[in-house]
Amino acid sequence: MACIASNPATMSIDELIHTQTSKIGLLAAEIAKTLAAPEHATRENINMLTQKLEAWRVEVPLMLQIPTLTSSNPSDLTLYQRRAILMVHVSVSDCH
Repeated sequence: MACIASNPATMSIDELIHTQTSKIGLLAAEIAKTLAAPEHATRENINMLTQKLEAWRVEVPLMLQIPTLTSSNPSDLTLYQRRAILMVHVSVSDCH
């Protein structure tokens, strides 16, 4: 598992985006590895991965959540940052 800073309040938006991209990338790799081997694709493992996805969703900082991104006033995010945040969420939907 990657070493990730634990205090989002002290991170820049770019660091937050990078951190969440890394977290979901690691989880996607774990899902792919589990599903690639039929003997690992057990109900218990699927439930564990589902719980990890849900935990990620709950822990995403407010400024990186879809409602913030799609609000009429999405903070001071640049177009690049909004696209990067959207791609993080697209990656999550690929995990489901």
